[in-house]
Amino acid sequence: FGLTSLTNLSLANNFLRALSSKHFRSLKHLIELDLSFNRLTQLDADLFQPLQNLQILYLNMNPLATIHSQTFRWLDDLREVHLYGVDLIHSNHFQWLW
Repeated sequence: FGLTSLTNLSLANNFLRALSSKHFRSLKHLIELDLSFNRLTQLDADLFQPLQNLQILYLNMNPLATIHSQTFRWLDDLREVHLYGVDLIHSNHFQWLW
């Protein structure tokens, strides 16, 4: 329904607790996604699979404890991941960020 060409999406401040890849299925042209200030506690391995053009991702101020080590494998164009205020418990899979 008209969202297939959407390039920027903000879902910030929506009290989201969970997301799945089906929520992003029709957003193949999305370049920037803001999920800041929600209640996300984990990101699954296939969450961003439909978003292969994503370049900028905001995850600021979410109570994320776990991000699966394969979560970003689909995102070849990803340039920025914003994690301000996120205290990851399981973050040993992010050596590629440094």
